[in-house]
Order: sequence, then C-alpha cells, then structure tokens
Amino acid sequence: ATLSSLGSSTWTGTGDWNLGGVFSNGAPFTVQTDAPINGEYGLFINGSSFTKSSTTGTNICGVAFNNNGSLNVQSGAVVLNLGGTGTNGTFSAAGGARIEFANGYFHLNGPSTFTGAGVTRVTGAAVVFGGGPSTLSGGAIFELAGGVVVGSSVFGGAGTFNWTGGAIGDGNGPVTLSLGPSIALNLSGSNPKTLTLATLSSLGSSTWTGTGDWNFQGGVFSNGGPFTVQTDAQINNAGGVFINAASFTKSGTTGTTTCGVAFTNNGLVDVRSGVLTLGGGYTPSPTSQLKLALGGLAAGTQFSQLNIGGAVGLA
Repeated sequence: ATLSSLGSSTWTGTGDWNLGGVFSNGAPFTVQTDAPINGEYGLFINGSSFTKSSTTGTNICGVAFNNNGSLNVQSGAVVLNLGGTGTNGTFSAAGGARIEFANGYFHLNGPSTFTGAGVTRVTGAAVVFGGGPSTLSGGAIFELAGGVVVGSSVFGGAGTFNWTGGAIGDGNGPVTLSLGPSIALNLSGSNPKTLTLATLSSLGSSTWTGTGDWNFQGGVFSNGGPFTVQTDAQINNAGGVFINAASFTKSGTTGTTTCGVAFTNNGLVDVRSGVLTLGGGYTPSPTSQLKLALGGLAAGTQFSQLNIGGAVGLA
C-alpha cells in the first residue's frame, strides 16, 4: 500500500511501525519516540521535513529512506539501515545528536547540505555522491567511520570531515572528493583508512593522529593546506601518490612515520621530531623546502631525521 500525507504528522508512543509499503511525506513529520521502523521492502519518501525531537534514544529506520527534503535530528540518533536516495537533501544534526548511514546504498544526487553541530556518520553503508556540491555549515561534522564513500563531490562551506575508518573508493570506478579551504580534515583513531583508486584533495587544515595506518591502493592525496602528522602510524603503498603543495609537518611524536607511497613535494616538508621515512621515492620542485630540527645528539628527541628510499628526483 501507499500512504501519502500532505498535512502535519506526529509519531509518539512505544509501538513499532511495520512498513511493508510506501509512505510519502509532503509536510512536517515529527518523531517523538525511539521506536523503530521495520520493513525489509518498505520505503519512506521524505518530501518535506522529518524531525526527531524530545527523546534521546535511537530510531532505527529499517526501510529505504529517500530524503528529498530535510532530515533533522534534534536529539538522539536516527540510524538509516536499508539505503535510499537523497535529491537536494539536507541532513541536520544538533549538537550531541547524530545521523548514521549504517547499511545499504545511499545515492546523494544534486546539492547535499550537512548542517548543525552534531555528526552525520557513515558506519557501514556505501554513500554514493552523484557529482553535486556538498555544503557543511553550522559546525557540521561529516564522518567516515566504516563502509565506503564513492562518487564525486566538492565539499564547501565550513565544517569538519573526520576520517576514522572505512574507505574512500571501492575500486569500481573513479572517485574524486575535494575539500574546500574551510573544511578541516581529521584522520584519527586506531582503525585503518583506505584510499582505493580515488583522489582526495584538501585545501584546508589537515591533522593525522591515532594509531591507524593509512592504506593507499591506487589512491592520490593532494594537499593544499597545512598537513600535520602527530602519529607514528604508516602510509602503506599498494600504488599511490602523496602530493604536497603546501606544508607537511611531523611533530609531537618521536618514533618513525613511514610514507610508502611516492611523495611529490611542491611545498614544505618540516620534520620537527621523530623520523620521517619517505620509502616510495621523493620528487621535489624548484621551490620545495626541507626542514629538520637540531638540538642535540639523540635521534628523534633532540634532532629529527629524514630517510628517503626509492627514486629521488632532482629539482
């Protein structure tokens, strides 16, 4: 069955909603419950606004969810568990709240907006950007924690792209994600991050912390802003390139960070502590710079060290 609503709708109480058909929402839909939506073959079409408020638990949406309007989580969490689409959709999570792409395929077509001080997180789904621009605003955080992000999009506005796990690119086609100058990129946590046949470009500040390695599988990372390494984790090479067009700074740790991919330096490499090993080759430009710290005789703590393996270009 198909149920369409053009008036305001409110969902309260503790009862589950078993949706084996289609619900088409054309007006504000307010959720004031933590009950789930069940239905392997169901579909929720949001053509207006879907707002979760008042409760702090988690709504699990077990049907496909097409967001052609705005998904607003003012408290608690909404977990999308069966894929869906978004056409010119807005995803808004207030501080302390979250929207989670947990399972299935989500195709985001046209411009997408992520707003609010909360987080929109990919944990196990495949999120496919269809080429339209993505905008972060209001301190929004977009996080890749698991699953995969593919397609292409330019992220503008101001906010944070957190990468704590999962993959950008799945090897089935070209992937291009570009982060604007006011988008901070943070790589953190203990889980590996994988860049597979994908190009990730960042014009803003980037920081790499935590113990998780970064795996390049035919990937390219193009750095156009300050990139700070505060970890002794590794960049592992199965085919890849790191292009530094701004600054690459290792600081804060005294161990060795090994970059196993080809490293092209068109800016500054600044090793302030520990050891940086460029094991996949090093290609400088005529204007590139290398800086090392010297304050004593102990490697790593009193002076930094740069090791270069593979082919070394001359500029």
